[in-house]
Amino acid sequence: MVKKLSEEAATAVIDKARGIYEKWESGLSPEERLRHDERVKNFDAAVSELPEEVTINPSIYRFSKMAHTVLNYRGSLMGHVNLRQRQTAKEKLYLVAALASAAPVKSNKIAEVGEASFKEAGGDDLSPFVRTVTVKGTTTGILPYLPTELLTAFKIKKIGEWKPANDVGYVTEAEILGTVNSAFEVGFMATDYAINQHIYKTQPNLKMRLSAFLFSVAEWSVDNDLLDRAGNSIGFLLDKEEGRLSNYYFVGKILQLKPVKIYNENYGHLIKLEIDMTENNSFVIDVFVNNENMKLNQMTIGMMIRGGLWMQGEIAGNL
Repeated sequence: MVKKLSEEAATAVIDKARGIYEKWESGLSPEERLRHDERVKNFDAAVSELPEEVTINPSIYRFSKMAHTVLNYRGSLMGHVNLRQRQTAKEKLYLVAALASAAPVKSNKIAEVGEASFKEAGGDDLSPFVRTVTVKGTTTGILPYLPTELLTAFKIKKIGEWKPANDVGYVTEAEILGTVNSAFEVGFMATDYAINQHIYKTQPNLKMRLSAFLFSVAEWSVDNDLLDRAGNSIGFLLDKEEGRLSNYYFVGKILQLKPVKIYNENYGHLIKLEIDMTENNSFVIDVFVNNENMKLNQMTIGMMIRGGLWMQGEIAGNL
């Protein structure tokens, strides 16, 4: 049971906090004072200029931002072992992240989303990319990004916001759960949430670009099929152990396959994957897998594969 502070105790806490702040503020030099006042003015103006949020969905809640979750997402791009054990992989990732931070592709008054390919790290100048989120000059997020031209009709049901990792308390990351093409449910990490959160909260029907990174991939067989609660064979199943909205187990068919170079010692494949979501509905998405995360010798067009994936997406427009 949470003990509630009395009004007198709460007032004392607030007064103490105000005293600490005033002491810090009084010690600023004239130059520091000008910079501080400018930051406060810019932030207040930025907040006042953002569209008023009329939430159309009460199911908005907060996740803790867990380090192992972020590491798994980055490992789906760089290779899990590579990222944990090889310094080169970390250096290449942070090099591209630095380039991304200097090249914003989306922005508002508070945040910027940057993007860069692995060309400067010795890789191909095409997807996948790295995206960064910068708030008031500080980079707070580094995640893989896979662009796609495939468009999907999407209706939002839930928003799971990640607790902000910036000093101003501005939410930059969230997972979105909803219905695709009025037929089946999918969750994804919104790579543009730092810029477009007011749209996600106020417009339930959107046109989305959805893609995925594979945590692992192996050849499918009947012996390792996915089953729902009724024991029926399915192609897409939420990974409930991870406790997120965007992590899934899958079974799918390879429609297209293209090798990609991340940097000199690191390679992967771009795949167009078809997943049977229901008896009458399939889902075609662009996915990426790092070769290190493959549990099979080779992949071929037409092959059925299985594994785990992380869904991501961004707004393409209104329906």
